[in-house]
Amino acid sequence: MTDSLERAFIPAMDRLGGLRGVVHCAGIMHTGIFGSVELRRHHDIVTINLLGTINMAHLVLPELLKSGGSLIMTGSASAFYGAPEFNTYGATKAAVLSLRHRRPMRQPLGLLHRGAVLLLRLGERALDDAHGCTPRP
Repeated sequence: MTDSLERAFIPAMDRLGGLRGVVHCAGIMHTGIFGSVELRRHHDIVTINLLGTINMAHLVLPELLKSGGSLIMTGSASAFYGAPEFNTYGATKAAVLSLRHRRPMRQPLGLLHRGAVLLLRLGERALDDAHGCTPRP
């Protein structure tokens, strides 16, 4: 996966004349009670949602540090809500938020602005169930 990222990133950066910001918003979700979801699907969620974020951050970090740019990563309210159908998805989004808050991304070349966007799908049955809400029609 990192080879394909590099093949897309380097020509784009050259064409644009540098990099001032990246919004990483790739992610997938397979819902279901933990044991009912195939193990392969759990692995896919971790690979795309967490490892994909790490791969992208690692690739763009040197250029963003040079430019004083920003790295925005998407999290999810599922990181905080204990919805049983969102186990692995929520865990990966919590890990993304943890990456955003950790100091090791601070490098001697400068301070990188890091941000996180939390997404919440209102009316999601699993979230409604977890909080005793009745979904609207």
